[in-house]
Amino acid sequence: MDHDEPAFLYTVQQARDLIPELRPLIAAMQLERRRLQDEVDRLNDLTPAMQQNGHAVRAANHERMILEFSESLREKLDQFDMMGIDVKDIEHGIIDFPSERDGRVVYLCWHVEEETVSYWHEVHEGYQGRQPLDE
Repeated sequence: MDHDEPAFLYTVQQARDLIPELRPLIAAMQLERRRLQDEVDRLNDLTPAMQQNGHAVRAANHERMILEFSESLREKLDQFDMMGIDVKDIEHGIIDFPSERDGRVVYLCWHVEEETVSYWHEVHEGYQGRQPLDE
């Protein structure tokens, strides 16, 4: 196997079987990402005023929350990595499962708003290159 090839290739059914487990994980990541961005925005709003009394403590609290949300997101991304699944876009909830089609590696593509895995695309193409699975 080529060193660029994924260690595990999913069948359509294997990918579909994981959706009930992955859907809440993606939803949690989306929430944490929004909270992380909110904390970054709040910290950025404070930055010009940090020299004034009390703002340094608030900034430190925002920095602590940013670190917590970042670590939590990293842990969840690591779970996907361990399964060999690529999270392409947290905000939009798009993930790719490496698979095989006609003897070549492709991605089975799933969007969190879709009921199940119904699309695939070539490795070098993204979401825009999705094609329906012909079952």
